[in-house]
Amino acid sequence: MPRLDVRGLDELIADMTKEPVRAVAKTGAMLLAGAETVKQGWRQSAKEHDLIDTGALFDSIGYAGEPKALGDVKFIEIYPQGKRSGGKTRQATVAYVLHYGTTGSASWRSKARLRHKKFTGRPGIPATHWVDRAEEIAAGPLVEAMVKVWKEK
Repeated sequence: MPRLDVRGLDELIADMTKEPVRAVAKTGAMLLAGAETVKQGWRQSAKEHDLIDTGALFDSIGYAGEPKALGDVKFIEIYPQGKRSGGKTRQATVAYVLHYGTTGSASWRSKARLRHKKFTGRPGIPATHWVDRAEEIAAGPLVEAMVKVWKEK
């Protein structure tokens, strides 16, 4: 379970409620600055967990250019964009599998593979929880980046 440290967020929210017109004008720029910081956190976590075999997943980490809106709430989704080189599997699906892992198979092939000395342990892909680590890495700098944009006149 990630531990997010967002010191300074309460002060930022208090400042924004004092100046609602300015807050509406700055929201998009603040979200984009925060999204860039979170993107770098995802990339750093991918490097830490050695998830850069071909670089396709690493290079696909990103976000849409503009914030989305759901009612009054604006947000930016950060995740691996696009599909693998074969065109069938989404990069986000690969990230999900690498994050949570798989339990493998109970087929005769997987059991035979486990008996081989090279593949000891459980079948499947082990969970790395690399996205949780990415969020931990980005939490502090995220608030700093948003405060920096807020303080610009």
